Amino acid sequence: MARHHKRLQKQLVYSDMLVEFILLLEVWEEILSNTFSLSNYLQNSAVDIALAARMIQSTITSVKALRNDDAFKTKLKRAKEIAMEECVNTSFEVERVRHRKKMPGETSFDEPIADSERKFKTQVYFALFDTLIQEFNIRFFRF
Repeated sequence: MARHHKRLQKQLVYSDMLVEFILLLEVWEEILSNTFSLSNYLQNSAVDIALAARMIQSTITSVKALRNDDAFKTKLKRAKEIAMEECVNTSFEVERVRHRKKMPGETSFDEPIADSERKFKTQVYFALFDTLIQEFNIRFFRF
């Protein structure tokens, strides 16, 4: 009986989650696992500068490797598997497409992204990695 209650509690917790949130949890788990050893080493009192530089470069390379379509598809597949296990909707939340009024004389303008998955990939996933890589470069290669 207690096991049934725990399962019910877990379902209630996951019922309000969106697949986007589960996907972000998967992404952050990967990012933190890539940066954990570097973080611990840099906090050590006996830091070798040459080794630290190699570790920084290795970490940046591994983070850059996650910023592509294949890595996104892999993480999305894993997030959808978790969502299905936990009875969470596996589709992205659909937003109403807003059209911008074209001014007289305008020939083209940026159309909003209608596909929710593609919008998430470009505006959240890639933006997250772009910011992270930029911060690594600013913090470690400014000298």
